[in-house]
Amino acid sequence: MKNKLKTKAAGIWSSVNNPGTGAGYYSGITNDWQLLSIYVNNDTVHAAVSLIAGAVASTGFGLFEIPQNSKAKKSKQIIAEPTEITQSPILDLLHNSDEMLHAHDMFRLAATYLMVCGRAYIYIERDVTGTPTALKVLIPPWVEPYRDIDGTIQSYFYLMPSAKNNLTRQKMEIDIKDMIDIRFPSPSDPYGGGDSPVRSAWLKASLSNKMLQYQDSLLDNRARVDQIF
Repeated sequence: MKNKLKTKAAGIWSSVNNPGTGAGYYSGITNDWQLLSIYVNNDTVHAAVSLIAGAVASTGFGLFEIPQNSKAKKSKQIIAEPTEITQSPILDLLHNSDEMLHAHDMFRLAATYLMVCGRAYIYIERDVTGTPTALKVLIPPWVEPYRDIDGTIQSYFYLMPSAKNNLTRQKMEIDIKDMIDIRFPSPSDPYGGGDSPVRSAWLKASLSNKMLQYQDSLLDNRARVDQIF
């Protein structure tokens, strides 16, 4: 990470995306913190997200080599069987990269952020030679994309806790090559947004609840005022 700040204009996406919230067009309805609160406090949402995230984390990750075969038979290329690679720095990075989280917990956390916030960020730590040494899952509301004038992302800022005070945060810049950015598509912000399933489901549930309240009120007063003014 580089402790470096930039102040370049956000471009056309500055009006539709609120940095740090990922809310896009829905910034007035729900942001990332509200969505995370829904996940924590709503048992149905928590159970559904946990089920999916657990399934993702339990998926076996492997590394395979597919030999190139130039032979052809009846205009169809013959593809050799892939060979599994059991020892590789890539596998070490996937399974033993975060000293604070087990690989299963890391993938589960990333899948949870993806389902709830629509975005999951994984930071690639490197040594002095530039070799990746660790993967760290970042908290989406604390990640701010730094955009070029056309809206494309050039780098990221992460609100790191201060070493002296956990309540104070400082912006740390992360190069785009050091960030794994996993997102659901977002029509309102195609380069940096992410419309999560939880947001869509919650907006639908809120609308349905308002409809039920309206129908209840309509039936109570029979659609007319029971008083004479």
